[in-house]
Amino acid sequence: MKKSLLIVCLMILHLVIFKQNAFSQHPITITGQVQDSSGAAIAFGTFVLLDPSDSTIIKGVDIWEGKIELKGVESEQVLIRISVFGYNTYYKQTTLTPNDQSEADLGIIQLEALSGDLNTVEVVYRKPPFERSPGKLIVNVEESMLSDRGTLRDLLRSTPNVIVKSDNEVVVVGKGSAIIYLDGQRIMSLDMLSSISSNDVSRIEVIENPSARYDAEGRAVIEIITIQGTYDGYEGSLGVRGMKRTESQMAYWGRFRFQKKWFTTYVGAGQYTGRLYEDETYYRTIKTTSPIYMENDVLRITDHQFDSWVWMDNDFRIDSNSTIFLNYAFSRNKYEVDVDNENEIYEDSVYQGVISSRTINRPSSFSHNISTGYSRVLDTLGSDFRIAAQYTNFDFSALGDITQTASFASDQNDFFRSTSNSGIQVFIGQADFTKKYSDKFNFAAGLKNSYVTNESGIDLQRSIGSDWESDSSYYNQFDYAENVMAAYLESSGALGKLDYQMGVRYEWTETDGNSFTAGNGIINRSYHNVFPNVQLDYNFTPDLVLGLSYVNRIQRPKFQDLDPFVEFIDSLTSFRGNPNLLPAVSHNAELSLIYMEYASISFSYTRAINPIYLSVIQNPGTNTFSAIQDNIQSADMYNIGIVLPYELSWWTTFNSFAYTFNTFEIDEGSTIVVNNKPTLYVSLWNEFRIPKVCDIEISYEYTVPGAQGFFTLQPMHYFFAGVSRRFMKDALSVRFNVFDVFRQYTERGESNMPTFDVSYRSWADSRSFMLTLEWSFGKLRQREMTEMFIDGDTQERLEE
Repeated sequence: MKKSLLIVCLMILHLVIFKQNAFSQHPITITGQVQDSSGAAIAFGTFVLLDPSDSTIIKGVDIWEGKIELKGVESEQVLIRISVFGYNTYYKQTTLTPNDQSEADLGIIQLEALSGDLNTVEVVYRKPPFERSPGKLIVNVEESMLSDRGTLRDLLRSTPNVIVKSDNEVVVVGKGSAIIYLDGQRIMSLDMLSSISSNDVSRIEVIENPSARYDAEGRAVIEIITIQGTYDGYEGSLGVRGMKRTESQMAYWGRFRFQKKWFTTYVGAGQYTGRLYEDETYYRTIKTTSPIYMENDVLRITDHQFDSWVWMDNDFRIDSNSTIFLNYAFSRNKYEVDVDNENEIYEDSVYQGVISSRTINRPSSFSHNISTGYSRVLDTLGSDFRIAAQYTNFDFSALGDITQTASFASDQNDFFRSTSNSGIQVFIGQADFTKKYSDKFNFAAGLKNSYVTNESGIDLQRSIGSDWESDSSYYNQFDYAENVMAAYLESSGALGKLDYQMGVRYEWTETDGNSFTAGNGIINRSYHNVFPNVQLDYNFTPDLVLGLSYVNRIQRPKFQDLDPFVEFIDSLTSFRGNPNLLPAVSHNAELSLIYMEYASISFSYTRAINPIYLSVIQNPGTNTFSAIQDNIQSADMYNIGIVLPYELSWWTTFNSFAYTFNTFEIDEGSTIVVNNKPTLYVSLWNEFRIPKVCDIEISYEYTVPGAQGFFTLQPMHYFFAGVSRRFMKDALSVRFNVFDVFRQYTERGESNMPTFDVSYRSWADSRSFMLTLEWSFGKLRQREMTEMFIDGDTQERLEE
């Protein structure tokens, strides 16, 4: 590992020296305007510089509203190519003559309209699937093989440096838990990850060093941007996906977008049915004179009977600068969970008996999300003002029947029934203002208020004769409210070769929790936090950037984890909430070196106080155990990350490596337990493009999670392969995927505490064979070209 790292560092140092010696002049910024023959600005196109000797691409940029601005050009002899739909391709070989500010103005370029068939338009530019900038990884999903991955959850699981755990927690490698935004609005319920199709995603931004404009919660941010229409008209698709896991599963969806000059509406809907298998094993050893050993085997079958979702997005353009938006999302999950549990008990290696239980649970959940707002562009530089409001409602309820048999000297049968419910409401209001004075200085400020309520209850009743009696140790009602007021200031700009972004965010948090069993005010806290952050990027050359950053973040307990509930598994095993959880604060510093917005090497350090991790406790005075979220004393994480991509016309590869050394200090009464073991992460992604035949994707991910709080986790890995092709003039997309074919994506861990040991193995139904068919349709037209329509297959050739 050390030798490989040394080689990479020497290669990058060589690039620095080579670039500095090869280009002593200042990079050139090209500006200009593109118009049609009548003098009207061209709305959208591509501007590309080619090498005059062999026509290879040097650099390119999009044309927006007729404006060209391409920075970092280091060649004076260039061949210009401008491509715009509906116009003849423009070529010109020229010598750039920059002024004292290293700017070369091309003036006004007029294009001639095509007089022939629209089908002669050629594809001139293809975005790479991955891009890198200091503190950020950009995944360009649209028009890549990633768009057919399945749900948003499946897409995130295939994103480099992102891990989606079995409980839907999303983790960024080397950072920790991430919060997720969808088109600028935070996703409060992770169930939405399974309710949005990957086909609707334009790009994903994995923000490792979030700025002050984002909520301070979480150690990283994932921003998901959906596809926005460019042309007037309509387009849509219908899809079906068949999956073979342990059993067969099916998914159906449709989406439709209609756009006029002043109005855009989008509707997507889908449905999923099928069974999902999960197998878990827990091992526990109580360290006494006569050690007690327990082996818990749990088989869980979840029958998704009718999961459905709807997503609607509406934009109303009042004028060229003002837009009102109204979005609505709905998801409904109704399923049955069949859990078989066997808990064998040994004392001094002698078999004592077994506790067997079977639970038939019937949960259902509904989620509604409504967001609306107004945005206005204030000037030609892109200054804007935005206000928005969001309401989210999540309702959950479940009824369960439990049969338990304790087989020791004799059999004892018990019957239980359980009920649980939870209602979460989220109210958010925010306002953001950005003022762009020039390319050298920008300023932003904002206010936000978030108010959350959670009302939940749980009850376990035991059958006594013909009656049912509540077990007081399990019954509880819990009401919780949290309010977070926030304000931020942020500035960004450039000082010569140094780009900077710095900001500060203030948050005031108030919480109040009342429990039926523990009384009122069990959670009653009010605390203030100030979160500074800074990002400095020094441009050795336009293609080589050195980044330095510092961010301060907070991890608040989840609402469900604060609920002092007790969830019955069997008479020796349960899950418990923890109202004593404290918020955790982290500090992160990172140094990175990025080449060509693609390859990178980074070093980071994170210090966390009171971080929250899953723990297993032995209940006082008993041999029973409970799984619980708990604070540990501190965590220190040292991380090195390397990204090595490469691209040819027929092949793209993106390889990511991370090595993290973790140290966790756990306060166990009079003993401080130190858990440290390094983490290794390897992600290899490859796409092969065979013209007129198919596209092939092959990826492999290997993770050694190492130390994670109370547990030391074991290696897990998976292999993915996919092949896709389009038919019927690209209207029909067919894709076949294989995921985790060798069934190695299994979570395993162990925890060695002073009085007991715990280990576990958790396997979800991850091996899958998936066939996806999607038919696209539509008629689109460019706004400036009256009655000139673009059908669905031509549109795909225009998108980058």
